[in-house]
Amino acid sequence: STYLGGYGAGSGIAIDTSGNAYVTGFVGSAVPFPTTPGAAQPTSPFGSVAGGTNAFVAKVAPGGASVAAVKSSPNPSVFGEEVTFTAMVSPAGVSSNTPTGTVVFDDGQTPIEVLSLTNGSASFNTEALSVGSHNITVTYGGDANFATSTSSILTQVVDKASTTTTLLGAPNPANVGQTVTLTATVAAVSPGAGSPTGIVTFSEGAVTLGTGTVSSGVATLNISTLSAGSHTIIASYGGDTNFITSASAGFAQSVILPAAVILVNESVTVADTPALMEQAIAVIMVSESITVTDAPALLLPAVINVTEAIIVTDMPALGPANVSGELSVTSSGLVYSHLTRTFSGTVTVLNTSGQSIAGPIEIVLTNLTAGVTLVNGTGTFVGNPYITVLASGSLPAGQSANVAVRFSDPSNALIHFTPVVYSGSLN
Repeated sequence: STYLGGYGAGSGIAIDTSGNAYVTGFVGSAVPFPTTPGAAQPTSPFGSVAGGTNAFVAKVAPGGASVAAVKSSPNPSVFGEEVTFTAMVSPAGVSSNTPTGTVVFDDGQTPIEVLSLTNGSASFNTEALSVGSHNITVTYGGDANFATSTSSILTQVVDKASTTTTLLGAPNPANVGQTVTLTATVAAVSPGAGSPTGIVTFSEGAVTLGTGTVSSGVATLNISTLSAGSHTIIASYGGDTNFITSASAGFAQSVILPAAVILVNESVTVADTPALMEQAIAVIMVSESITVTDAPALLLPAVINVTEAIIVTDMPALGPANVSGELSVTSSGLVYSHLTRTFSGTVTVLNTSGQSIAGPIEIVLTNLTAGVTLVNGTGTFVGNPYITVLASGSLPAGQSANVAVRFSDPSNALIHFTPVVYSGSLN
């Protein structure tokens, strides 16, 4: 019962077939008359005006009073963690009935869930609680058998969630002066959930390299001032309203000096024998050795001291070389054969150059008598017949080589020619 103060009186009492008792009367009090959900007139038309008189009809359910309670799990919890709240409503005394109807879960003065009772209880899960303390109560609205009731306050504590921070750098290794992107990833540690925000500080020892803002769990820093060597860098997350701080393990970022670009200005002098220079342009094979001396404290741009030695080998590889000046050519007398109707003889070449002459060695018969044909020639070169004296190998200095020649001379003219000797194939 509730003491209202002032004055009043009961006028009558009645009981219906279900055992419900109805009491009528009037009150005159400055204290509002207590009502239950569903009352026809929940507030007094006179308010708290002194001297006002209000009539009332009160129904007293046979089940009587109810007791509401609330519990949660886990408690305390962390930000983003799922919490289960359970409301339980039971009769205040001995009763064969079970409370039905609805319960309202309030966080302070704010309703957060409305549920229907099943077997006297109702539960729901939420991950939406902010960090801090929450005063949770359950209000039972009553039913035909039980009066309303409100639970005592349950303090649900929500702590900040833990985080982890990892760090990577790219490219790694990087060249001196090259931009390195440091990327820190910040994540919630289960059972916490959500996406951390805030600032990440990138540092090397006591030196701060820069900061980055966390967006979708990632913060970056671009830096191009790292010196050559190995750098151990740490990313430190400063936390926010929902997440606590964390720091990465040291990340080893390597910075190296780029390979030096060596510019060599060189002058090559080629000495060649007069006979070779008269022929086609020679292929010059250049073999060089370069020694690079680099200062230990090399700074960009690099200063490179170059010492080089060049060896030149002369190879008449692109065409036959005229070596007539390095050989003497003699021929024997010609003998006529009535059987073959040709003139035969021998041509001898002697190496007088003092060095070996590479084969093949060919003799070109220039100025050959008109009408005369070299029957056993190898081919023609610039319109003149030629014959091979040495097909392969080389002719050492002071050595000679012979070749047989055979001519057709239908007009019996005097046979003469001017020999020109080549080193290299005339094909």
